[in-house]
Amino acid sequence: MGSLSIWHWLIVILFIVIFAIPVARILQRAGYSRWWTVLWFVPLFNVVGLWAFAFSRWPTVGGGSNLESVPLTNGYNNDLNSSQITPAGNGMVARLGQALHWAAAGIAVLLIVIGGWLNLIDASQPSWEGFGFTVLAGLIVWLFGRACLYVLSGR
Repeated sequence: MGSLSIWHWLIVILFIVIFAIPVARILQRAGYSRWWTVLWFVPLFNVVGLWAFAFSRWPTVGGGSNLESVPLTNGYNNDLNSSQITPAGNGMVARLGQALHWAAAGIAVLLIVIGGWLNLIDASQPSWEGFGFTVLAGLIVWLFGRACLYVLSGR
């Protein structure tokens, strides 16, 4: 097969330009950082990010009613009346954390059920080692989703 030619790299750059510039512009107009565009190029996260963005409150739309969802500069709620600094827990980042948590939980359940069934389908010689590995992999995926929920939404 060989290495990638210059044409492959030109197509990749063209793909990035075609999608990154409009996504960055839409995010900027909605009041979010353009750095969220990087999420667009990560498989699965781009779909989750799109859904979280679609159902989040947009700080620049709707006037003063969305003031509570304005993204903070450092991602923390630095209220002067508060005695401690806590994660903001609202807006697009929090919803992304919730979406990643539920996506990981669904994938973990599917992995355990389908993988467990495939490992134990042969009644004469079930693969208990494979079943254990499948359950372990499912738990790792679930823990990743739980960590996303904790880190991104502060729960």
